[in-house]
This record gives sequence, structure tokens and C-alpha cells, in this order.
Amino acid sequence: MAATIGSSFAIRGELYADEDLTVEGHFDGTLVLGKGHLTIAPGANASGKLTANAITVLGRAGGTLAAVEGVRFGPQCEVHAHITSPRVQMQEGASFNGTIHPTGSEAAIHVARYRANQSA
Repeated sequence: MAATIGSSFAIRGELYADEDLTVEGHFDGTLVLGKGHLTIAPGANASGKLTANAITVLGRAGGTLAAVEGVRFGPQCEVHAHITSPRVQMQEGASFNGTIHPTGSEAAIHVARYRANQSA
């Protein structure tokens, strides 16, 4: 199953799920997709602590990104973030400013899941 934050939405806060999510609008806060894939669509903006099984950025992302499988930057995306993931793929035209840590992504996912369970 997949969910979408539509282009007219601007959300601040915490969001926890175990399914795929596409952000077409704006999200700022803590986003944890324990088993899901996060897609930040063209024209969308997501910032804060973003944690997922995999992350694809086609729009703008900032803050901290952690992914167990990998992070992919599409053409025309803008990323200003600290990334923890074993794989990072950048397509031509992508803009990136930040750091990449290839280890520790599974630990980041476990910590995010634990914190999600504590706040539930």
C-alpha cells in the first residue's frame, strides 16, 4: 500500500508508517517509514529527520536522511543534508551539499522505530 501527501499540503510534525509514501507538497519534521520507500516528488520539499528503507529525491530535501537500502537523487533535485546509507546514487543535474556516511543506516532505522513505539 502507498500513501501520498498532496501538493496542497504543508505538514509539520511527526509521521510514522510502514508503507511507501510520496511527498508532493511540503513536510517538515520527523518522518519514519520503517519498511517503506520515501519519494520526494518534483516541486516538493521535505526536511527534518527523514528515515526510510529507501529514499528517492526528485524535489528538495534537507536535514538528516537515513536509508537502509539506499538514497537516489534524480535530475534537478536539491539536497542539503547529512545522509546515512550504504548506497547513494546521483543522476546528472542533481545538486548535493552535505555529508555521506555509508554505515549506520540500520542502527538509525532501529532507533527511529524504537522512538516511534515510545511515542505511540
